Amino acid sequence: MVPATITSVLALSTLVFGQYSPYLHERQTTRPSGQLLRPLNGTFVGITDNIRLSFLPLFIEDEPAGGYFTDSIDVSLHGLEGQGTFKIASRLTAHKQALGAEGAIEAKFHHADFGVPSGNYEIVIDENDIQYQTMNVNFRVTPVRTISISAPTASAKAKRDAVPRALEEPSGPGGYISWPLGGAKYDYYNGSITLVYWPAQFYTSSIDVSLFSVDLKTSYPLVSGLTSDPFSYSPFTPIVGHWSTYEMGCGTYQLVVVEHQSGFSGEPTIPAFQSAAPTIYVDCTDYNPSP
Repeated sequence: MVPATITSVLALSTLVFGQYSPYLHERQTTRPSGQLLRPLNGTFVGITDNIRLSFLPLFIEDEPAGGYFTDSIDVSLHGLEGQGTFKIASRLTAHKQALGAEGAIEAKFHHADFGVPSGNYEIVIDENDIQYQTMNVNFRVTPVRTISISAPTASAKAKRDAVPRALEEPSGPGGYISWPLGGAKYDYYNGSITLVYWPAQFYTSSIDVSLFSVDLKTSYPLVSGLTSDPFSYSPFTPIVGHWSTYEMGCGTYQLVVVEHQSGFSGEPTIPAFQSAAPTIYVDCTDYNPSP
């Protein structure tokens, strides 16, 4: 059964899976972290631009306890002029085969589709590490970067905010999901959900992605405004996202995708609509946590 409502990422301040909460441990002052490569400090992001994020994960093998590595990151925008704090991604990761190698965690966000006001923002990165033979460690990455965002006009914002996030068919062309297929199964401890979404050329501007727990009847936002390249929308350039399954609750989920379509001015052209919700499974069968 498809959920009756879609929850925006910005509506939740934190994302919690199962019985686990973020920030279980404080960062050790001597512990290194991954590195934020993009955006550069002082980057200006125009109305039709994307926020381009690139984060180099950490992989340490020679610790006495067996080492640790960056599993995923959470991403927020913190307004410096009282705009508020907006969480735009949770559990974002690279493809698991790339973690610890040369693979960076990368994403592009079309800010006009999730509606932050104009102004200056800090890019806040919360890193989620896995310590071998122990438990996870969560901490805030420093130093932070500052960017400047130019938001759509007030009339465009009112039009976007008035868009119902209910289930409906698009009135014209829309993108489609090619992966995962319905019934895909992911390992709780060492898995990552990969989404491949093919945008409709010159129509799709971005997508929101969330997990709907069929067992708990609860929606967990994963990302808002995920996109590929601004206003190229090449049919050969899919929107790709990766999310860690570490410490997700075991069970059955729907991977819910909501599509946004905006014109070259940044204004929405049609109401956002749900375009996919394949059923996936997070499996804990082989999970044996260390005492």
